[in-house]
Amino acid sequence: MMTVKEFLNNVRRQHARVEACKERLKEIECEVISLKSPQLGDKIQSNSVKSLDEVICRLEMKREEKSREFIRLMDMQDKAEALISCEKNHTRWTVLYRRYILNQKWEKIAVAIDRDLRWVYRLHGQGLRNLENTPLKATINL
Repeated sequence: MMTVKEFLNNVRRQHARVEACKERLKEIECEVISLKSPQLGDKIQSNSVKSLDEVICRLEMKREEKSREFIRLMDMQDKAEALISCEKNHTRWTVLYRRYILNQKWEKIAVAIDRDLRWVYRLHGQGLRNLENTPLKATINL
């Protein structure tokens, strides 16, 4: 069984996966836009020119992949939110929520809650220890 920290870091990694899928999808969409149909009389080298069908097929596959990854992220975030909601201290809850649900960087969290960066690290650690001991952890399939 994984720890709360491992599970929450998996949520962050899944968020990065979704973002990478979005970027790749945009790249493929740009490829579709940049393709032009051959003019009459143009010599076509079939092995070097991507057909519009191929690119559109790749685009659809990437869209499906992005959808699957996004659904997985939403499922993981639902579990993470339920777990984080067990933290009773509002400031620690805010640090955990911003870090793992909103996927914010430590510096942005520190500014948002008006605390020193080292203090944010302490709050985070305290919050993780509290969640490690929560009864809900056993019921959520981490």
